[in-house]
Amino acid sequence: NLSASTIDKAITQSGALSVAGSTTISAGTGAITLTDAGNSFQGPIAISGGSVQIGGTLAAGTGQISLQSLGDVRQTGGSLTAGTLTGSAIGNMTLNQSSNSIAALGPISTGGDFALTTTRSLGQSGALSVGGDTTINAGTNAISLTNASNSFAGAVSLTGGTTIISSASALTFGNVNTDTLLATSLGPMNLGTGTVRGNLSASTID
Repeated sequence: NLSASTIDKAITQSGALSVAGSTTISAGTGAITLTDAGNSFQGPIAISGGSVQIGGTLAAGTGQISLQSLGDVRQTGGSLTAGTLTGSAIGNMTLNQSSNSIAALGPISTGGDFALTTTRSLGQSGALSVGGDTTINAGTNAISLTNASNSFAGAVSLTGGTTIISSASALTFGNVNTDTLLATSLGPMNLGTGTVRGNLSASTID
């Protein structure tokens, strides 16, 4: 296992890291920069800092990856593999490498944009609260974001197979490229633009 922490000081690396067990890294308000392409983290991962940049292979298997930032979270390369991804960022969270494999989103909270690419069907085990735009690309795989507490302040762009999404407030789509799309919101809904290859069902409550 790897456990590393500082009190509001930066954490960086001078070469690739290979960890067979769990990884826990905390820097308080300090920046975390672990972007070496040769990185290999093979167990549950929890990283928190002032800003977080990650690269290489982060492979939690069916376990959890947690990314917490007082600034932005940015994936510079490599891949993320996890049963559940959780995290928060005061700024943006950008995890859009094409080899990512994320099965479910736990609680995710961002003050800015949230962007995720995954090569598998995507569900959720906790609410999404996004202060900016949301972009999720699951290829041709299903997307199911049905938590009743989901909140999307900006435009929601979705690429996937059969897609189901719920929002506890207004829901504004950006670009949509899905099979069947089922959308429900507790506020006004804007269907955006794009292609729905199957059925479209859109409903608002109150």
